[in-house]
Amino acid sequence: MYFERGEMGRFPLGSNGREKYDVVYIGEVIPHYLNSDNSNLLNNNYVFLFSTMLDQSEDSEWYGHVDIDLIRHDLLSNFNYELRKRGRFHVLKKEPLILNDFLEVVPEETEHGIQITAHLKKQNILNKDYKVAMIRDFRVLLVRENNMSSYDNFPLLELGPEFQAEIDDKKANEHFYKLKNSLEVLKGLAYRNEKNSKIKDAIEVVESALAQDIQKAENERERAFKRYIDIKRSLKYIQKSLPNI
Repeated sequence: MYFERGEMGRFPLGSNGREKYDVVYIGEVIPHYLNSDNSNLLNNNYVFLFSTMLDQSEDSEWYGHVDIDLIRHDLLSNFNYELRKRGRFHVLKKEPLILNDFLEVVPEETEHGIQITAHLKKQNILNKDYKVAMIRDFRVLLVRENNMSSYDNFPLLELGPEFQAEIDDKKANEHFYKLKNSLEVLKGLAYRNEKNSKIKDAIEVVESALAQDIQKAENERERAFKRYIDIKRSLKYIQKSLPNI
């Protein structure tokens, strides 16, 4: 899969200087399915990044707020300043992983196989005036195995819907830019062979077909991003707000 490698000095997400970061690799506790794309991604490419607002006053409405992202490990350099200062790296085992007073990652066996959830504790829910309206816990599905499911339309390894949408969005972007790069290569080839009419005509035919594929890829990229945003907006553990109160 095409991706851009991270830079040591650049943190891949926004940082406001008040978060503590926990990078968690879960590949050691999930099964290796050769015919599962998610199995390959979680074993070889992706880690969960948990950001907890801890470097601020405990009286703050945002104190203890937890965000969860699924991100390529290539983008998280151990030598990045933000991670050196406020980050920790973990490998999830079979026992629950307590990251702080507000966050625990829990692997458990179900009748269908392994299931991994994040338990978000004591999360402030804010009203329209950004005051705390209530405090509640959340149980967030990261991934679960459907090895013995009685249904045939579940994947062997199923990500939580927001994380699957995040992966789909990244894949759509990668496919789009791969096609765009191919088009630039063809344009360069056409320029270098502008005096050879046969080669130039053949390239123009390929360019035309590729341009159609790029348009389709761009449409899919927009749809994937919209799905991702719509899912994130619908989840209370992400929004943590009661706008009508």
